[in-house]
Amino acid sequence: MKDTKGYFNKLSADLDSALQKNAAASKSRPSEVEDATNLLTATQSCFRYTALDYVYQISMLQSRKRHEVLETLMVTVQASGDFFASGNAMFVAREGGGGREQKKSSGELGEHIRALKVPRRRKEKV
Repeated sequence: MKDTKGYFNKLSADLDSALQKNAAASKSRPSEVEDATNLLTATQSCFRYTALDYVYQISMLQSRKRHEVLETLMVTVQASGDFFASGNAMFVAREGGGGREQKKSSGELGEHIRALKVPRRRKEKV
C-alpha cells in the first residue's frame, strides 16, 4: 500500500510537471509542442492506471476494516447481553424471585437518603 501511495504521489508530481511543460511550450516551435504533448499523453495514461490501482487498494482496505469494526461491535453487544442476563439471573436467585427484598432495598435506600439530607439541613440553618 505504501509503495503504491509513493508511486501515485510521484506520478502526480510528474503529471503536474508535464502539464506545465505543455503549457509553457512555445507554439512557434512545433517539435517542442509535439514532445510536450507526447510526454503529457504518456504521463496522463500512466497516472490514470496508477490512480485506479491506488483507489482499488484503498477500497479493499476499507472493506476489510468495515468487517473488523462490525465484528467487534457484535462481540461487544453479545457480551453486554450475556452480562445483563447473568446479572439478572443472580439477582433473581439471590432475591428468591420475590419483590419483597426489592422493596426492602428501596426502603433502606430511602432511609439513607433521608439521613444524608438531615445534616445538610442543619448546615443550612447555621
